[in-house]
Amino acid sequence: MRVVFDTNVFVSALLAPQGIPSQLFQLWEVHLFDILVSEASLEELARVLRYPKIRKRLRVSDAELDDYVRLLRAKVVVVAPQERVEAVTDDASDNVYLEIALAGKADCVVTGDRHLLQLEQYQGILILTPADFLDYLTSLSENP
Repeated sequence: MRVVFDTNVFVSALLAPQGIPSQLFQLWEVHLFDILVSEASLEELARVLRYPKIRKRLRVSDAELDDYVRLLRAKVVVVAPQERVEAVTDDASDNVYLEIALAGKADCVVTGDRHLLQLEQYQGILILTPADFLDYLTSLSENP
């Protein structure tokens, strides 16, 4: 299974180690699915992790943030979207996740972003909250 995580899922996993996004990363680490990213989404993640309110909660150095993104890049599938998507009009920057999903032939996009969640699906690609994705994974393991 191939999955796109919105930046908010990465950040939530770091900020709440016991939360559902963190649980999803644990499942990813045992190779239950692949995470797809693009250079643009990795750059956004690196930028967001440096926001003062996030830096304050994480209590890490710039070098540690750079290491996190570098290590993440080595473990995920980096795709290069060729097709522009304009499905989300209220916040056009959200379309990058749909572009990644199309380029990487993803099964779903996992996000906490309401603009994306309102779509429910895009060209057959499910758009789920972290909790719904966890439920989806659980249902797959119970009904192989």
